[in-house]
Amino acid sequence: MTEDVDKRSRTKVVTASLAVVLVVGLLALAYGYFIEPHRLVVNSSEIKILNWNKAFDGLKIVAISDIHGGSNGVDEAKLRRIVEAANAADADLIVLLGDYVSQTGPRGEDGKRALQMPVRTIAENLAGLRSRLGVFAVLGNHDGWYGDSEIAGELTAHGIKVLNGEVAIVQRNGATLRILGLKDHMKVGKWQTYTADARSLLAPTDGMGDVLVL
Repeated sequence: MTEDVDKRSRTKVVTASLAVVLVVGLLALAYGYFIEPHRLVVNSSEIKILNWNKAFDGLKIVAISDIHGGSNGVDEAKLRRIVEAANAADADLIVLLGDYVSQTGPRGEDGKRALQMPVRTIAENLAGLRSRLGVFAVLGNHDGWYGDSEIAGELTAHGIKVLNGEVAIVQRNGATLRILGLKDHMKVGKWQTYTADARSLLAPTDGMGDVLVL
């Protein structure tokens, strides 16, 4: 009799626990779909780097990632709000960290899925980004699934420098800062090769200043 009671008690506890997990999961999904995409939150952090070149002390960088134009909550008005917020920060440097597009539906004959917002529309709405040392971008896995070259081409045509496995040089107060734009992590292959490629990209600029890696 006691064992039956204990079993029923344990069953109730397990059932209640599963119900709580299910409710919390559904609430998280609801927040992630209905609320979070419509918000625009600016987070600020101060990073102190040992032996950092003093000529770049106080360098202000605005980093923007995972725009996914056309996805839930990310229409053209939202893109313009992002640009306004970035420009309001009065940054020395703006960096875009990939995943500009969002795909939907089945693949077409060209092997691509349709975009929820055309690449050109996304690039046009990002074209207003301004900073003292320039606007630089790398590409993400969603960009690669659709087509790196098309996305890089549109961003470049609208004044954004794309570093897809490239190094750019910027100068401030007579000093040089190197910006290394790595290819997306989905293209890593072997980490040893990825690391060797990064070193070879930087080799021609050895001794030319500190490195900011995107």
